[in-house]
Amino acid sequence: MSEQANPGLRITRIEFSPRATRDLKRLDPQLRRQAQEAFHDLMKHPRPTRIRFKKFSYGETYTMHITSDGSHKASLDLAGDTAYVRRVGTHQAIDANP
Repeated sequence: MSEQANPGLRITRIEFSPRATRDLKRLDPQLRRQAQEAFHDLMKHPRPTRIRFKKFSYGETYTMHITSDGSHKASLDLAGDTAYVRRVGTHQAIDANP
């Protein structure tokens, strides 16, 4: 991983890829609730540090933690003020294939 994401960057909209939608549906209800809270936090300014929103080490992909224990993450791309969620999964799965 790499640098912290730009703290001045404002995200006002989140869209989910079909894959991310499937990934979310596969989570148990408690993890799904935590994910929803994390996506809500992504749009706050300033963003809470607990979601650990960071730019991935290559390309324009970002990652964020969706659980408080760091067991699950999401990968996303940014375009303007919109976050496009690519995948949701375990920390290991997202780091291996964002």
